[in-house]
Amino acid sequence: TSLHKGEYRINLEKNDDVVFVSKWNKIISQTLYPQFPNNPTVSDHLTRLEADNQELGLNIDKHTTESKWLGEHMDIQQALAHIHELDRKAD
Repeated sequence: TSLHKGEYRINLEKNDDVVFVSKWNKIISQTLYPQFPNNPTVSDHLTRLEADNQELGLNIDKHTTESKWLGEHMDIQQALAHIHELDRKAD
């Protein structure tokens, strides 16, 4: 993947390591890793989020955010009537 007008690259190595390469084709070493060693990692946050979702009975997977919209026009009148109905039920 090219960055900054193609002068820098991000390469994914065979072992799944991410390597940054300069415009002079030199590997840019990691200097601040881990930047915040006492803070939870992204993996820790994801594990906690997954546990929270399971406790709530939510089954979130790779299909959760798939849209069923096919580009058709929205019926504004119907949408507003539905919102109004939901608002009325909330009162």
